[in-house]
Amino acid sequence: MRRRDNAAFVFARLGDDRGFQVIRAILEDRSSKRAVFEIDSAGHPSPARQIRADRYYAAHLFGDLKDLRAVPILVALLKDADVKEAVPWSLGEIGDKSALTEALGDNSLTMRASALLALEKLE
Repeated sequence: MRRRDNAAFVFARLGDDRGFQVIRAILEDRSSKRAVFEIDSAGHPSPARQIRADRYYAAHLFGDLKDLRAVPILVALLKDADVKEAVPWSLGEIGDKSALTEALGDNSLTMRASALLALEKLE
């Protein structure tokens, strides 16, 4: 999936909206019909781990793009267990303080720390 993600990032970076839309689609795709490179503890291919890894990477790419259109998509992911730990960093890269402030109220210490680091970087 990384090749698809990386190609989408390049297109989005060049201003082609299709790249942005592909990254968004990867975040929404929970289908197990994909190439699986992630391995479970028993040494078997794990579609569930692959889905989480692909979605996490896509959320991270939105931060690399620094595209304001990604903010509402990322805010909706603040409660998504698969990707929520990538979201504060991405929002910080984009520069959205209000969503980061919301993340400070999360129950997860990791999430609060990530939000604080992102806010600190913006200050």
